[in-house]
Amino acid sequence: MKPTVRFTVPNPPIAAESFGDESVIVNLDHGTYYSVRGPAFRTWSLVSAGVAVGAIIDRLAATYDAPGAEIEAAVTALIEELEREGLIVRAEENGSSAPVEAAPRAKEPFERPVLEKFTDVQELLALDPVHDVDGTGWPRPKDRG
Repeated sequence: MKPTVRFTVPNPPIAAESFGDESVIVNLDHGTYYSVRGPAFRTWSLVSAGVAVGAIIDRLAATYDAPGAEIEAAVTALIEELEREGLIVRAEENGSSAPVEAAPRAKEPFERPVLEKFTDVQELLALDPVHDVDGTGWPRPKDRG
């Protein structure tokens, strides 16, 4: 994956909310939801803000105590998984990037970032008519034709 590649979150159908050091991400089309914490949370926060992949890897390498190659492989694998799950899509290259916050002074221990996937409420989310709308909003359902 090129270090200059950026991603965006397709909203809708993807919605995300952060709670402290965790983000919950929901695919409203499929009813699947995800959780990211620790290094995965930091990766999600940066990738969803439009930060280039290379800058994300650099930021995490400055934050965590692990070899750069290990961090690069783990972050690249997580970003590829986020893309496969349809939670992010490649953005058109425009040369700009969201600012990256400064790294902490002391490095933290590194754990491989994990995207936790849950499918236990898919049917409930699929039944929710509020999410089954187009750009004109509720209460008009999407045209499925």
